[in-house]
Amino acid sequence: MLVSLIIFSLIVCRYVLWLLRRRFDAEEAPLLAAETDPARRAYLDERAALGSRNQSALWSADVFTDGAAMRVVGSARAARVLVARGQLLDDIWLITAGPAKRMISITIKRLGVSVNTYFAN
Repeated sequence: MLVSLIIFSLIVCRYVLWLLRRRFDAEEAPLLAAETDPARRAYLDERAALGSRNQSALWSADVFTDGAAMRVVGSARAARVLVARGQLLDDIWLITAGPAKRMISITIKRLGVSVNTYFAN
């Protein structure tokens, strides 16, 4: 029974992240298309040429056991993905863990050194 619940939880998590990817990639597409910096434009064009999946996305999300992990480039994009996630959870009426279990962390990697900061309710 416990294994069945864990598998169900994982399936639901993966489905929610699939929905979030579709929604947030659609929101990001006009912003990425409007990029005018030549170096960034070249990077985005090179990544887009790699294949059909969104290779030029500047964010990703995965599920590990029963929790999701998101990696985002830039603070403005991080705020947008958190808002999109919150709106998605409201739209599908999904209630997540209570405040005591919520956590956000920031990892900065500079010159091979990772600095981690965790924020919890």
